Amino acid sequence: MRNLIAGVAPAPDAMPLEDAVPGPAFTLPHPRVAAVAITGLLAFGVMLGSVVSPAAESAADAPVIVAVPPPAQPAAAHARAPTVTEEAPVDDTAPVETAAPAVAAAPASQVTYQQAPTAPAPTPPKPLPVPPPPPLPSVSHVWVVMLSGHGYDAAFGPNSQATYLSKTLTEDGELIPNYYAIAHGSLANEIALLSGQGPTKQTANDCPQYDDITPGTPGDQGQVTGDGCVYPKDTQTIADQLFAGGNTWKAYVEDLGKGPGGCDHPALGSDDPNHDARPDNASVTWRNPFLYFHSLIDSPLCNTSMSDLSQLAPDLQQVGDTPVLSYVVPNRCHDGSDEPCAPDQPSGLPAADAWLQTVIPQIEQSPGYKQGGLI
Repeated sequence: MRNLIAGVAPAPDAMPLEDAVPGPAFTLPHPRVAAVAITGLLAFGVMLGSVVSPAAESAADAPVIVAVPPPAQPAAAHARAPTVTEEAPVDDTAPVETAAPAVAAAPASQVTYQQAPTAPAPTPPKPLPVPPPPPLPSVSHVWVVMLSGHGYDAAFGPNSQATYLSKTLTEDGELIPNYYAIAHGSLANEIALLSGQGPTKQTANDCPQYDDITPGTPGDQGQVTGDGCVYPKDTQTIADQLFAGGNTWKAYVEDLGKGPGGCDHPALGSDDPNHDARPDNASVTWRNPFLYFHSLIDSPLCNTSMSDLSQLAPDLQQVGDTPVLSYVVPNRCHDGSDEPCAPDQPSGLPAADAWLQTVIPQIEQSPGYKQGGLI
């Protein structure tokens, strides 16, 4: 609280005795009359002080409460004190009139300014604690089924020719609409899915010639630069991470048993003899992206991780036989491509949709899928 106190001007000097007006001596008034005179003089002095005193300092800018002291008790007023030249008889028995109390503003010297009390700010309510989200279910087995040849609108739009894919499966699961390819070539997108590597000119063209990437120098964020198809041994994939963690993976490739089989691949530096589908074998090399990493094809475990699609059903019977990651690859007759794999074979999304209806239910009915499976 802040108090502002105004000063009071000093009284004028007393008049010297030699300057007093001469006159006959007078007798001291009666004590009652003297008391009245003294009270009147005091009141006059207070009023005079309020006139000649300096103005009080201004209050603070903040709102203030002006506290005015209560007025003094009324004093007797009407009896007039005699002057020094006046001599009057005093009647001790005469009654003394009492003056009515005068109402006057309190002088500035008696005004006290007090800072207005500030109300405390209300305490905001504490926010209610947000409950943690429920934990996500654990995933123990993953199946990736890799189709080819169509964009989002054709595969999942209202006019899709694959109704099992676009309606039945999406109603049972979740559709991720903003998931984009990195190139037009299928092989480049499959390699990116396994390793995060961007395309080369050759992988974007599905690598008709099976060459090493040269110079194969890792750059920013581990991206390998150069021309070619097969990545150097230091380029890691999700399969390498699974191997390092003691987990299993397997690629199930339709019609792999009709060709070289297993982890066989074209000779380095040569043309790929299985680049295009043939009437006797609709499986092509570039639909299996695991064959484009030296870290995998140079491993002795590669042959045990490549199987024909016919091996999928037996591996689904027991949880222990089901890999942690299963990469399922249809041949060129069933992957959705509009180009027929043979003159008398189906093609396009209707063929892929019919093929999915034979494979997906097998996975959904397996014990591995029922114990934390994700397709």
